[in-house]
Amino acid sequence: MSEPKIRPHVIVKPPKHLDAATSGPLEKEIILSATQPGIIVILDMTDVAFVSSAGIRFLLVTKDRLRRLSGELWLAKVNSNVLEVLTICALDRVLIIRDSVEQTLVDLAQSH
Repeated sequence: MSEPKIRPHVIVKPPKHLDAATSGPLEKEIILSATQPGIIVILDMTDVAFVSSAGIRFLLVTKDRLRRLSGELWLAKVNSNVLEVLTICALDRVLIIRDSVEQTLVDLAQSH
């Protein structure tokens, strides 16, 4: 039996703080790795403990940029404090958020 096909994706692990100092380099990393149309960028948020307004802007701009390439931005393993900020900003309604990277990969395999 063959393994299920998973949609094209890349996993990117942001630093502890997603803010003005880190979003620029992270955006460049995503641009360089997300060249394939329809690609899914998974942000493994395991280490992210803080998201500033610049980090929120980064998430929205990245989501929009990927959408224009028929891609998507998925967040995985968002800690409770960061999730609270995203929820207050209503980003939990516009971003795809999963409990773990593993669950994200399962969902990608099922959505192919």
